[in-house]
Amino acid sequence: KEEGYDPFFLTPSVDLHRTVKRQLCFQSHPAAREIRFQGYTCHQFGAIHPELEFNAHRFPIPDLERILAASIPCFAVSGNNHAARPFLDVGRPYSIWPGSTYWEDCRHRILQSPWSLRKFLDLATRPACESLERRIFDKADRIAVDTRYTRERSLRINPSWKSKITVIPVPVDTDCYRPVPSPSRNFILFVGRLSD
Repeated sequence: KEEGYDPFFLTPSVDLHRTVKRQLCFQSHPAAREIRFQGYTCHQFGAIHPELEFNAHRFPIPDLERILAASIPCFAVSGNNHAARPFLDVGRPYSIWPGSTYWEDCRHRILQSPWSLRKFLDLATRPACESLERRIFDKADRIAVDTRYTRERSLRINPSWKSKITVIPVPVDTDCYRPVPSPSRNFILFVGRLSD
């Protein structure tokens, strides 16, 4: 944990008091750091008020502009398209490969969780999240999705995206992953969500 950086996923629940206190004390600028990973320079940023779902990928604009100035292609791969928000915020062209639409990505977590401040905030901010999703899809140069189901769900939001949505299944390295000999008994293995 870096000084001033507390990723939301490490926080067990929304602490609205802490969020308000940070804002009132002008401590809302998250920390950033640069690390090397397998020879590549990687930049880590804390999001600005990630307690609100639509801010989970909102980062300080000056930091983004500095980092993205050296980048040629901008491509976001994520569970939903909100990971492309930094490119939208700084006006960079981008393409995306989301695993699902926003609501498909989080509806089970939200609807099946007990009532709490987090559930209330997730439901209250759903319109803002879906609006952001539409803006990100609208501005994307190309959209790749991993299933026909996700393509159809995306086109229900806006049929005009049809010309820029392509289905590209998740690739599998067959040198590492290959079928094993069948066991002596029959079984069914399912990995994923039934809604996908």
